[in-house]
Amino acid sequence: MVEMGARGEPFIHPTAIVHESAHIGRGTAIWAYSVVEMGVRLGENCVVGTHTYIGNYAFLGDRTRIMGQCYIPTWIHIGKDVFIGPQVSFVGDKYPQVNKPNHTENPVTIEDNVSVGANSVILPGVTLGQGCRIGAGSVVTKDVLPWFTVAGNPARAMKRVTSWADTNTEEDGLRGL
Repeated sequence: MVEMGARGEPFIHPTAIVHESAHIGRGTAIWAYSVVEMGVRLGENCVVGTHTYIGNYAFLGDRTRIMGQCYIPTWIHIGKDVFIGPQVSFVGDKYPQVNKPNHTENPVTIEDNVSVGANSVILPGVTLGQGCRIGAGSVVTKDVLPWFTVAGNPARAMKRVTSWADTNTEEDGLRGL
């Protein structure tokens, strides 16, 4: 049995690789075979699931939970109280290639209280608005407005909610359509 950190200290599984410059908040757990790169900032009471990669200078807000086998790229900003299901990939470069000249990241922004379903792919530069929900297996190519549920490939709006209890209003929640 693995014990969590005493007195709210972070817990880092012995097989995880965490760069010495990473800041790990109180009560945060990083599980087996995960990699946390240079300059990463993890908030308090977060969970990083097994086999998850978090790229350089990523930011995760308090109480964010990332399930196993996720790819979190460089410079991503993830808000508070975010749930990221297993095997979710966020993409930092829409047209990747080896030795790409003038490479720049186009990071994803995830606002507070967002939920991303398993096996979803979020493309570069996308913003997931506060309280939105992404259905499992979705490919998100455009910004998602706050409090919308989207699903599919490409992701399309399913419904809009003004709170987690309201599920009756339907609108188009993707920008640029």
